[in-house]
Amino acid sequence: MEKYLLFPILIMLALGLTAQAEPELKFKEDFIRRLSAAIPAILEDQDPQTGRFGKGIWVVTDQHPMFPLAVAWATKSDDNPYYHDPKVLKGIVSAGDALAEDAGDKGQWEFRKKDGSTWGPTYMPWTYYRWLRSFALIKDGMSPKDRKRWEDALILGYTGISETQLTRLVNIPTYHAMGLYLAGKTFDRPEWCKQAKDFLARVIAAQDPNGFWSENYGPVVRYNSVYIEALGAYYSISGDDMV
Repeated sequence: MEKYLLFPILIMLALGLTAQAEPELKFKEDFIRRLSAAIPAILEDQDPQTGRFGKGIWVVTDQHPMFPLAVAWATKSDDNPYYHDPKVLKGIVSAGDALAEDAGDKGQWEFRKKDGSTWGPTYMPWTYYRWLRSFALIKDGMSPKDRKRWEDALILGYTGISETQLTRLVNIPTYHAMGLYLAGKTFDRPEWCKQAKDFLARVIAAQDPNGFWSENYGPVVRYNSVYIEALGAYYSISGDDMV
């Protein structure tokens, strides 16, 4: 599954990249060809009965390939035979259903790890964001029943995130704030957008002049990728000049 972890970054670039100078950049064209070539293997990795991806002990982050599937389903291109493909749509919907079925009454999942350990209930930020992005891409193609089921589950989760997760100025709440902004736009919750924007303004103000964020004591450069992805995705959604 490691090969799929780059897809969110590639997708973010593909959807937001514009050429600033000659020669014209051709990233989108190359990306969609590579994405299309990967779709059969992604679908092959999914259990058609449960909608779950991956092998061994199932963890919610196994469902992240639903996002590249959603991009393929929603992207019209001569190089993409999976545009509005019903088989791909079915795979995406069943992937999200697996997340909804595993969530508790507050929208949290048990934090499982592949070694069998559990860390208690969590609003997994990376998974909620990829599920929400997938919904935003496919919602107009979903049946009313499927769309309502996803909407209810996502709103439940982001209500919990809004109420409990945007506290400390560290990397995971930063990622949650970015997702909450998109949830506010998707579900017409302007109060979520304002909450996210205000939190991310504080995150930006907390950045060291040398470019890193500090957590507890000193720089935690490894987490810079989390901050950068969160802020980059937020900017692509909002166009907020403060970023």
